[in-house]
Amino acid sequence: MAGILILFMILPVAIPTLPGSRFTTARASDSTSTTIYTPPPNVKNYTELAKILLSTYDPTVGLVHESNEGGTSYGGHLYNDTFWINNDNQLVTWALWNNAVLSSSNRSYSSIINNTIQQYNQKYDLPAGNFYQVFWGVPLNSSQILNNNDYVIVNTSSYVVDDEIHNSTQTLAYQNYANTLIIHCLNNFISGNITGSHEDFQHALGMWNATAKGIHDSVSNDTTGYSDYKIAAILFAAQVLSFNISSNQTLSAMQSELWNNLIPSVGIKTGYGAKHDNSTNAETDAFTLMAYNKALIQRIQSLRQVNVSISLKAVKPSSTPISRTNNFTVAYIQEGRNQIAAIANSSVLLIKPDEYTQIKVSGMSSGSNASVRWCLKTCNAVTFGSGGNSSVVVYYYHQQFDDPSISFYTSDGSATPSNPSFYAYNFSVALPAFTLPTAPTHYPGWIDTNYMVSPNPLSGSNVSDRWITSRPVGTLSGTNLNLEYFHQYNLTFSYTCSNIACPSGFTAFPKTGWRNATALIKIGASAPTGWKFQSWITSGPVTLEFSTTTNPNYIAVTGSGATISLNFIPSVKLTLSSNSGTVARGGSVTITATISGAPQNVTLSLMTHSGSVLTATVNPINDSISGVADPITISTPSSIGVGTYYPTIVATGTDGVQSSVTFTLSVT
Repeated sequence: MAGILILFMILPVAIPTLPGSRFTTARASDSTSTTIYTPPPNVKNYTELAKILLSTYDPTVGLVHESNEGGTSYGGHLYNDTFWINNDNQLVTWALWNNAVLSSSNRSYSSIINNTIQQYNQKYDLPAGNFYQVFWGVPLNSSQILNNNDYVIVNTSSYVVDDEIHNSTQTLAYQNYANTLIIHCLNNFISGNITGSHEDFQHALGMWNATAKGIHDSVSNDTTGYSDYKIAAILFAAQVLSFNISSNQTLSAMQSELWNNLIPSVGIKTGYGAKHDNSTNAETDAFTLMAYNKALIQRIQSLRQVNVSISLKAVKPSSTPISRTNNFTVAYIQEGRNQIAAIANSSVLLIKPDEYTQIKVSGMSSGSNASVRWCLKTCNAVTFGSGGNSSVVVYYYHQQFDDPSISFYTSDGSATPSNPSFYAYNFSVALPAFTLPTAPTHYPGWIDTNYMVSPNPLSGSNVSDRWITSRPVGTLSGTNLNLEYFHQYNLTFSYTCSNIACPSGFTAFPKTGWRNATALIKIGASAPTGWKFQSWITSGPVTLEFSTTTNPNYIAVTGSGATISLNFIPSVKLTLSSNSGTVARGGSVTITATISGAPQNVTLSLMTHSGSVLTATVNPINDSISGVADPITISTPSSIGVGTYYPTIVATGTDGVQSSVTFTLSVT
């Protein structure tokens, strides 16, 4: 009764159409089902218990009352005038739902009473309970189990309708009570935490006192007595977890005690031992019937939730990704209800469907139209089962209808030796190829946006002259596809030094290879110290765009098989026959200067490191051949002071590069 069962609460859950529901044959397709069902030990007693329970049904109120006992319930009304929505009547609907042991007339009350509950829920906007819904396969609304508050929904002179809602601010220590351990156990099972579910069950099972034959927890003991509904709740969970009651000594003893407490024509005792009398109530009778309702047990097993991640992937990369407003829909069942979600190209959809239910992905995206569409294979929906935690990739195709127009052109306007063939696909199946014209054309019908052209380079190309496209495969986008074929020449570049091999230290660019026709190419080289760029040397059909006296330079490619070379020459270098000499004041000394390097005009100059003036007979030396020896006379004035002087002799070539030598002159 309400005063004893204050730890319990039932959520008013909307039940689907009960007769013929899909859960009547839950997991029928699962040939490896581990359901171990224990039928009631005495069918006659079981069906009699259902009749006793339904004798408490009041057609005026549309609910079963709390008990046939004449005592006073919560709020001062008699038990037979008190109607609890959740912890009595909602349990009754589940106890009778699709119960194959009971007659169809008894089962029908499941739907009748449930309709009444829904009317109260809608009329009074009752809050959710967050407790008993786990017996219907719906997980708790929060991670914690809260204590309850009692509400009076309707209060008349002849009857009262009450409700218990677990919305207190106080957390219930579920580990201390067998019934709340079973609530937590079933919630773990539904949510996929099988290990936690078994731990909770074993904890509750350990509260069985074999000597006293009762569940001994924080509110039930030898002094206060024991509750039969807790035994029934444990028997129910045992079968959900596939325990065999008859082969388990503890469960078998609990089952015997439960049915030993059946009072003929009255019902299962609410409590026994200590000061308990032979009172009964609807809640205990409903729990006992639930413990042997095979369809309800299988429903819980079928509604255990799993984690499924679904992602979309294009068969070929699409140039137009699916946006969040242009997506596929995913239909699945969660908590026994149909759910719809959307999935786009750039996201991963995470869902928690009921186990062993079907997930369906729509065959076409919501943004598809008559000219463009995003489809699964053949635009048909795909379905797959939620048999466990999984990650699923769904492949789709991006397709266009008679669009875009297709053509090609060459980079320099040249005529191609042949035309390419265009290959289109429909769901990755190649369609007949056709020769691609330069004038725009259309491919009729739906085609995937990915395409291929072949051959590449075009037939008729050779080792020095070719037509090639950078997009032999790709995706169609927009209203046209105009492929560019690049006309290219194979050019050879070399770097030489006039008449002699270039020494190390030269760097040059670019490398030998294919170049687009008419394209400007930057070419050049750098030389080590002592070398100077002189000119370009070309052979083959290549036109130099600018002056041949600059480095680097730009050339325009106008033909194939060309060779382009840079010509470097060495700069002048000055050496003396002697780097020192002695002279009297007013006298002179003669030495020989040798100029090596490239043939060019060389100017010699003499510089001193003091205010005295030295003169030299150099003027300039015009050497047309590298390596000519020329005499140099250094004269001193008579007024020069005695000492050592260091004149510098500099040879400057026509290329502007200088070479110098310092001479040591002693004046006596």
